[in-house]
Amino acid sequence: MHGATDMNRQLGGNGDLKKLRVAVAGCGKAGQELHLKSLSGMRDLASVVAVCDLNLELAKGAARSYGVGSAFQSLGELLNAEKPDAVFICTPPDTHEAMAIEAIEAGCHVFCEKPMALDAQSCERMIRAAEKKGVKLTVNHNQRFQPAFLEAQRVLKGGEMGEVIDARITYLLRRASYIDEAHWAIRMRGSIMVDFFPHQVYLAMALMGTMTAVSAEAWKWMGLPWLKYDTFRFTFFGKSFDTTSFVAHGTESWAYLIDIACKRGRIIVDMFNSTVVLDRLKSLKIIDKNIHQANLAGQLVWKSLATGVRPDYKRWSITHKAIARAFLECITNDTDPPVPPQEGMEAVRVTNEAIDVLESKGIRNPD
Repeated sequence: MHGATDMNRQLGGNGDLKKLRVAVAGCGKAGQELHLKSLSGMRDLASVVAVCDLNLELAKGAARSYGVGSAFQSLGELLNAEKPDAVFICTPPDTHEAMAIEAIEAGCHVFCEKPMALDAQSCERMIRAAEKKGVKLTVNHNQRFQPAFLEAQRVLKGGEMGEVIDARITYLLRRASYIDEAHWAIRMRGSIMVDFFPHQVYLAMALMGTMTAVSAEAWKWMGLPWLKYDTFRFTFFGKSFDTTSFVAHGTESWAYLIDIACKRGRIIVDMFNSTVVLDRLKSLKIIDKNIHQANLAGQLVWKSLATGVRPDYKRWSITHKAIARAFLECITNDTDPPVPPQEGMEAVRVTNEAIDVLESKGIRNPD
């Protein structure tokens, strides 16, 4: 098995690097539609050698669908039989700590779905285990790799728009799988927040750095009896500026917009359609990371909010491909993981603070 002493892959007989042997634990929607699908397009770097799921028939079906040779009912069986180099953990978060540490102890690098775990203490134990064993550990903060968001960060870093004054995230969904009564999030403390909220946290952290406090409000609009809340407003307080996030489910429109107010104008990011609008004080510039018709790019930003254009999930899937490839390459090249596990731990910590705040109807310092 591959630990600190042979982190880099061995050369094959023809001088080429051997492909990484990868396993996927959890064959639900995330495991199949996001990760197995993404990994199937990375045969230059890795080969998926096995999958596992408590539902063995589900695992066998996933193996057939994606051309994987072996299917198991437990991670332990998989590790013993296949000895993979890396494991993608795509199970509910209450299983992440135990499964990650089991894989790490077997010498595997670990890619963990978000949230990293249910509490910061579990995350810390995962980090310590990976450091002790000398393997890579990362968390699926995939939306950081959205091309339009990366472009906005590049613009901010370049300084052309000046310092950030304020940021606002608007996330409107007609439907979401995690509001279904059978979804794992419903039984967790914080309910659906555990699924969607970490995305809001790490995007805000990418913009503002350290958070000093968080506030939360919630309402119930949809009338689903198993949901206590379905509409949320959060404020992340920072040292230089604050970020507000508004999340609503069951809306008539789809939208995922990040509006960043700067001293020299605004940066408006359409996360669903991968477009960026630079609204300067004296001019307007449209940057489209996927299409070449600038006018259409500008229209998409506004239609997302005004008329509810459906998000382009084919474009959205590139974020999962990007972070998976970056993870495999960090193993190959022995570089830092695409998302430091400490970021995953911080997102979990802030998520729990926001849940506490919501339950107490107050404002608390995450520290």
